[in-house]
Amino acid sequence: MPGRKKAVIIGINYAGTEADLHGPVNDALRWIKVLSQHYGFERKAILAMIDEYPRGELVSEDDESYSQPTKEGIMEALDWLVSDALEGDCLAFIFAGHGTQVLDSGSSDSNDKLEEAICPVDWDEFEWGIIPYKLITDEVLHQHFARLPSGVLLTVVIDACLAGNLLHVPLCVNLEYPEREVDNEPVTQAMYNRFTFNCNVWLNSQHLNALPRRLPCEPQRPLWARMMKLFARDEAPPLNEGLAVFCITAGHGSHTALEACFEGTQQGTLSYCLLQALESKQFSSSYLDLMEGATEVASAIRSEVMPYLDQYFQISYGKNAGPDECRVFDASSAVVAKDMSAQQMVKTVHRRLCSRGQHDAAADFCVDSACKLAAAKEYDLAANLGADLVDAFASAKAAPSDENLARIETLIAGIPAEAAVVPKYRVLNSALKWSAGSSQQGHPRLHRLAAECYLAEKDFGKCQGHLVFCGDGPALAQMVREWRKHGYPNEKDLYSLRVLLMFLAMNDLVTARTFWSDIAGEIIPLPSAPSAGLPPGASADAPEPPEPPMQCGAFLLAAASPSSGQCAASTHLCCAGMPPLTNTSMRLNPRCLASGSSKEGSVPCSRC
Repeated sequence: MPGRKKAVIIGINYAGTEADLHGPVNDALRWIKVLSQHYGFERKAILAMIDEYPRGELVSEDDESYSQPTKEGIMEALDWLVSDALEGDCLAFIFAGHGTQVLDSGSSDSNDKLEEAICPVDWDEFEWGIIPYKLITDEVLHQHFARLPSGVLLTVVIDACLAGNLLHVPLCVNLEYPEREVDNEPVTQAMYNRFTFNCNVWLNSQHLNALPRRLPCEPQRPLWARMMKLFARDEAPPLNEGLAVFCITAGHGSHTALEACFEGTQQGTLSYCLLQALESKQFSSSYLDLMEGATEVASAIRSEVMPYLDQYFQISYGKNAGPDECRVFDASSAVVAKDMSAQQMVKTVHRRLCSRGQHDAAADFCVDSACKLAAAKEYDLAANLGADLVDAFASAKAAPSDENLARIETLIAGIPAEAAVVPKYRVLNSALKWSAGSSQQGHPRLHRLAAECYLAEKDFGKCQGHLVFCGDGPALAQMVREWRKHGYPNEKDLYSLRVLLMFLAMNDLVTARTFWSDIAGEIIPLPSAPSAGLPPGASADAPEPPEPPMQCGAFLLAAASPSSGQCAASTHLCCAGMPPLTNTSMRLNPRCLASGSSKEGSVPCSRC
């Protein structure tokens, strides 16, 4: 059953104050439209909070479509968002407005974590507490989201100036360096005080009516509030590791989150770029694709109309659900982190059993868990456990015994064709390397397992590359027959010749003969008995001479056989009913050669 979709979307223009903005309400209304029209959010499941209508009038308290974004109202909205959340739910919290930092007065060199906040419409009203303003800090947001259970997808978008990140999640990617995934380290007050903010970013972009989304003043925490902070160390618990969470922010460090007039409408740069990217991707993309698309839009803005733009977007996330694994606002991605968390638990138990020397129990536990994940169609996770299994075999220097090989076969058998392709074959390649002690190229059973996987996916070339190490000529012949159906008719015999050449190069004459006997018997029919009145060796229904590739293969096989000779080769020609040639050894019957009928001292027939 698909989960519910709920969203809180806030846009605050701070109309009539010194912090006046013009774009956040437009951002909020566009986000509401996109979520309701393209991502399956019912309008009644979107709590929209704006302080004025696009025409400039203040929002009425009687308006049921919108509510006032006061601190009290936003706190109630957060409670509504996280209450009764269940596995499979998709939640969104989107804020457009001012962000700020709360500094401890007189302690600019503090190594304490910098406290950051979003600003409700009544942010500057006095309030007793650790922070004497009606701000919503990162700690408050984190406390609310820490109530969410595993199996929920949470998307947070903050289109405001922040130095760090509002959520305490372990990993992040700064899109200024998109190839680098780094630890999401908190910003300290000392670090913040070393930042230099470039006012030219918006002052030189007035042709687009650019404005910074940073408060014109920095709220300071007075001494009495700092004393209260010492007695109120109630840090929020960590987020559930089974929560798929993505927090997208407009910048970091000294970056300035701007709003400007794009396409005739005042909008936040982050919101504009994200929404443009979603539209270009037809509202179906992973979070990583979304961020890369938004970065492309921002690069175009920077190069064409706002050369001073210094903001680079950032996405932060948990360790069990990456931005390339989850799709934007897609409820099916909600359980990714939960499943990964279960996989991590299995890995932990597996390692503990191995460390105690209980290798058989560890291997059985790993295989059983992988089969359960595969039954739940989590094939990538199952394959990842297979990699752990093989690594454990290699670390313990376990032999490729029948039991260990059977474990790998059982694990791979649960992953269907064309599923978890990359991790599945990574497991098989690792297993072949581990088993190389028993055979120079790896254990034949593992080669056969890899060949079966490739054959199921119609990858005949790679299937052939593994079957040649199995010593099973008939199996290769059967694969070649299937392969020929997908190739050009005039090339069908080349497939057989290529396999034969591989066996001869490996000096595996036994398998070469069994393969050639099977495949040549299908291509070249047995000659009929000579009809009366015809010369010896002639037949009324004599078969056509073999195609050149088959003649070549027969000759090579004869040349590689210790018992081959010209007279013996001529005898084979007669059996095939071929006309005599001057160089008869070059016109051989592939079927006779493959059957091994050539003998030392063979007597030439009358036609030789």
